Amino acid sequence: MRKTLVLLGVLMVGLGIFYFFIWDQGKSSLWGADTDFAIEDTASITRIQLVRNVKGQPTYEVILSRELGEEWVLNGQYPALTSRVNKLLSMMRRLQVRQLLNEKGESSGKRIIETVNTHVTAYAGEREIKSYYVGTQTQNAKGTLMLMEGASIPYVVELPGLQGYLNTYFPMDLMVWRENLLFKAEFEMIESFSLRYLDQPESNFTLKNTGDRWRLDPDLPLDSVQRAAFREIFSGKIYAEEFVTAYYPGKLEELKSQPADREIHVRYKDGTSRDIYMYIREENPNNFFTWIEGEPELVTVQHFVIDKFLKEKSDLLAAPVISPGPEL
Repeated sequence: MRKTLVLLGVLMVGLGIFYFFIWDQGKSSLWGADTDFAIEDTASITRIQLVRNVKGQPTYEVILSRELGEEWVLNGQYPALTSRVNKLLSMMRRLQVRQLLNEKGESSGKRIIETVNTHVTAYAGEREIKSYYVGTQTQNAKGTLMLMEGASIPYVVELPGLQGYLNTYFPMDLMVWRENLLFKAEFEMIESFSLRYLDQPESNFTLKNTGDRWRLDPDLPLDSVQRAAFREIFSGKIYAEEFVTAYYPGKLEELKSQPADREIHVRYKDGTSRDIYMYIREENPNNFFTWIEGEPELVTVQHFVIDKFLKEKSDLLAAPVISPGPEL
């Protein structure tokens, strides 16, 4: 019995030593400041700076910023795509360390990050919240090498429930971050909405917003059901598919010299407008080539996004009332 107690005591001491030197140190390493990559309060972030470094030299920079809770701006010049920024913020809130590296892995991982990385810095006003380096994915593609600024040891970081490369959340292509806005479809903001068809001018129409409903200009009777249904789709922002100027050199200038197959003209109550010119693509029935007055980019617009707006005058007109003939 005494021997059993002695052995139990030795075991407890051994476990305590293991906990102190191995487990506790591991836990400290796992939950210390050097592994605290997540930002819980992403709503406080007012600026995110992304810098791509290659062999210690910055090559590209992306700055996303906002003031007083307004919409995000890209590099101080263009509206940023809200959905992509929100995706980034969601990811930054959920980051967690997946595993530690052994000594050899720490050394090689740091070398990899120092060769190519994306330096991510988040600010609240002028205060820096978090700054870290994002490297490449691990060989098993189950995490990404990341290094906190000022730390000496990299870690394998993941999003819970997602295996893959976190660097895809930090693209350096400005066109990926730019808001590819087609027009704002907020009914309350719109003064008039016009459609023009090159191949069927009899289908052209202009609708005017009278405050609670559309009226056809000139004042023609509208089918109440069709009018209500058309009114319902005017909500939020309508986006183009992607910027394609770089893929089709000279195409924008070529199209501008030709009449558009479809035109949308939106006038807003604040005096601004959006004039949109769309061209049918024989080689690609999924989208239109499109350009917008005053903007220097060629974009594509998918049919499933825009076709619901491409009504014809006959779709909206009320059926004529046929008066009964004389009684016989």
